[in-house]
Formats: sequence, C-alpha cells, structure tokens
Amino acid sequence: MGQRSSLRLDDLRMSVHLGVPDEERAEPQEITVSIIFEFDVPPEATATDAIDATIDYGVVCRSLARELGASPVKTIEHLARRGLDYLESAASAECDAIALTVRKFPAIEGLIGGAAFTLRWTRSN
Repeated sequence: MGQRSSLRLDDLRMSVHLGVPDEERAEPQEITVSIIFEFDVPPEATATDAIDATIDYGVVCRSLARELGASPVKTIEHLARRGLDYLESAASAECDAIALTVRKFPAIEGLIGGAAFTLRWTRSN
C-alpha cells in the first residue's frame, strides 16, 4: 500500500463582505479558511525539496484571499463553493482531494467558536 499524505493550511484570516442582512454585508468582517490538500502519492518535493514539486501555499493563500474578497456574498456555504471551485481549478495533477472550511464569527450570544461550513472535492479518475 502507498503512502498517503496531506498538506494543511489552517485558519487563513481574511476580510470579506458576508452576511444575509445588507447591513452585515456592508462592512468587511474577518473569516478564517482552512484547506487540506490530499495526495495518494506524496508530492515529489518530499524527495527533491523543490518548491515547484509541491503546492506553493503562499501563492494559494494570496490568490484565494483575492478570489473570496472579490464580491459580497450572503452565506458561508456559497463562499465555500467559490473557494473550492477556485482551488479545484488551480490544483496540481498530484492532488487527489481538497477540503475547504469557511468559518465566520457572528455576534450570537454563546457562540464562541463561530459557524463553519466544509466542502470536499475528490478527483475522479
């Protein structure tokens, strides 16, 4: 059996215009995005130490923040779909699955950890 591996990007902070009421969407609010890239075969960088043999997560973080901040949305579900669509189109051939979680922190009494929604993409062979 082969070695499965993953690359995790945890709690990328960004500001977006998000919320159902117009007033909530009017001002940017902070969200976090977490991503897991899964590989059936570990990236070549595990042997070569070459940045071009793996996912350049600096580029991914900057590009995703631009994509998600481009236009206002009402729901974290829709924001997650936009983010996952972007990541799927940018995924390297070696990436076999991606999970993306969007978390917001609404002003709801007692809700300490926020609200999160996760979508997952799996490459079909």
